[in-house]
Amino acid sequence: MNLGTFTKNEDGTFIGTATTLVNSFELEYRPIEKVGNGADFRVYRKGSDIEVGFARAEIGQISGKAYLNTLVDTPELAKGIWMALVREEDDSYVLKWSRPKRKTGNNGQNGQTAADF
Repeated sequence: MNLGTFTKNEDGTFIGTATTLVNSFELEYRPIEKVGNGADFRVYRKGSDIEVGFARAEIGQISGKAYLNTLVDTPELAKGIWMALVREEDDSYVLKWSRPKRKTGNNGQNGQTAADF
């Protein structure tokens, strides 16, 4: 499900709006210096210093496509939402979400990441 379209700026930021049935968020991805396996971007409310999440550059295991695996979590949400910011063939960027499949590991915890886009 597409939640919004984003624009990549010359400074490496991505700006756009994520819209669900009950919420709409103007978001800005700002690149940061990566440390180890940490985030590549911090996600903010557009035009502010209110941090609402992070994103990590990843490659889809099935598709082989690069995307930004994104977690956004704000007080308005019941829990954080994992999404993927994906570059489309026409060079636009689309924020995608799909309901995570329930995964159970050896320790019984559910795995949570963006789906493979």
